[in-house]
Amino acid sequence: MFFISPNYLSTIFNEKNGMSLKDYINKLRIEKAKEYLKETNMKISDISKKVGYSQLSYFGSIFKKMEDCTPNGYRAKLKKKS
Repeated sequence: MFFISPNYLSTIFNEKNGMSLKDYINKLRIEKAKEYLKETNMKISDISKKVGYSQLSYFGSIFKKMEDCTPNGYRAKLKKKS
């Protein structure tokens, strides 16, 4: 539609935002997952699907990489604070 390649779009995005498009999308997904973990009692597998991850293990690894804990660990921390 805009006559630019996906690679060029990714390069421009990276230059303007200081992170790759993939990392940005993962960041948005994990932020939304954190909201669900905080505000609902949904199963982790359901949250994973809801935020766009088809594989629970991949969701868990991305979450741990970004938050330094598992989704269950994150939820447990929230419960301790309340």
